[in-house]
Order: sequence, then C-alpha cells, then structure tokens
Amino acid sequence: RSRTSSGGTIALRALLTSGDNTIPQTIDFGPTGPTGLSGVKNIIAVSSCKGGVGKSTTSVNLAYSLRALGYSVGIFDADLFGPSLPTMVTPDDDNVVFVGRQIAPLVNNGVKLMSFGYVNDGSAIMRGPMV
Repeated sequence: RSRTSSGGTIALRALLTSGDNTIPQTIDFGPTGPTGLSGVKNIIAVSSCKGGVGKSTTSVNLAYSLRALGYSVGIFDADLFGPSLPTMVTPDDDNVVFVGRQIAPLVNNGVKLMSFGYVNDGSAIMRGPMV
C-alpha cells in the first residue's frame, strides 16, 4: 500500500507552552471546505515542561523528514507567548487567507504551517481566556 494512497494525513503539533491542556485544531481544506480533524489520521505532539530544549527544532525536522517519506504533514505551533516556527520556516507565500472564520494554513515545500507568529507581527491584544 502506498503511503499517499490511503488518504490519511499526519498532523504534527508543537505544544510549546508547558501546562497547556488544550488540543489545537488542524484544518483540512478538502473539496467541501474545512473539516477539522476528520481528515487527520495520526497526531504527534512534541512537548516539554522546560523551555529551550529543542521542541520546535525537533518538530520541524520530524515534519520535513515525514514529508520526504511521502506523508502529508502539517505543523501547528501553539505557543502564543513566543512562537518560533516563523523564525525557522518561511512559507512559500506569506499571505494569510481566511476561509470563512478560519485561517488557511501557509505552506513550505508541501508542509502545512500554522502559527500565531504568521498571523500577527508584534504584540496582540487577546480577549477571553488564553490557551
């Protein structure tokens, strides 16, 4: 069986803030529009209770290694206080596109990218409880 013929998607998420108990959403933009996690077959979470140990580096290396093996991969950088994915990966096109009330992931070499750092330059005012 081919790795790409199964129709599954491997989603890679970097949970960069310690104590984060929420599950961020990965958006699959199929022919009928966003479907949430319904098209995601596997999830790999990279987390730690300590900063500066290489969570983002591990996530990026793992994502691009899986992509090289033929898997469909996405990275979700859930660190609101200091997202590092934008400093490591530059999207092919950095225009943020909204699909309804959701943001389409940016892409670099076939890997879908989502990080708060791509959406907002500098500080942001957040309303409601933070993740």
